[in-house]
Amino acid sequence: PPHDPGWERAVEQGRWDRPIDALPDPNAWPTWGALRERIILSCMTIHVTWSPSVSDAFASEMVKLAPPELAKLSFRGSSNLTKFVLSPLTACPLL
Repeated sequence: PPHDPGWERAVEQGRWDRPIDALPDPNAWPTWGALRERIILSCMTIHVTWSPSVSDAFASEMVKLAPPELAKLSFRGSSNLTKFVLSPLTACPLL
């Protein structure tokens, strides 16, 4: 499948401000799981607005990956996100 040009732009800019559905789906192609991690780990800012695709599973993925440079995380209007716990405190040290 073709790559979305926004993926590389997100890595270069350190910012994700698109719906979570726009991230590479690891189930669609074998190497896209690593690409998805690369995008998330490169982000200094993740800003998602009114996206029903933000769920507890994505929040868990964020904590598991713990992007070291992530300084701002915003999920506004994400009705499928019921619980978000950032633990341990060192998971994303700049937040």
